[in-house]
Amino acid sequence: MKTTLRTYAMQLAAIGAVLLLAFWQTQAGDSQAAAVSAPSDMRCTPHGQIHYRGAAPSFHCDLAEMFALASAQEQRGHISTMFVRDSGAAGEHWIPAAQAQYIGRQPRQPLLAFADKQHALDYASRNGIQTMPYSLALLGVRD
Repeated sequence: MKTTLRTYAMQLAAIGAVLLLAFWQTQAGDSQAAAVSAPSDMRCTPHGQIHYRGAAPSFHCDLAEMFALASAQEQRGHISTMFVRDSGAAGEHWIPAAQAQYIGRQPRQPLLAFADKQHALDYASRNGIQTMPYSLALLGVRD
């Protein structure tokens, strides 16, 4: 019984931490830092960047992995903001992660972010998947 209660308490604590991070980033306004261009020597196309207070941003090729890292209990530093690449725009168009609309992950398909909700809805309807807000993407909820 203790293991079940301990597991339940840890899950609640993790969910609370993720929701607090989502709330804090929304309230902080993501404007404290500016998105930067990805290094040209990356082996993949970066789709997300985490800005840690007092450190260079870290770039991530997969948004699901980036959000898992951001919601982990142990952090490399204090996260000041996160940016994601707008899948509805050409080139490196970075937007605050808390302001994006997300497309749920399907088998062999990455988690995608869109600045424009209508672009996200159009993409989702063409591909038979649903959209989700930042808070659910951060929690790792997928279709």
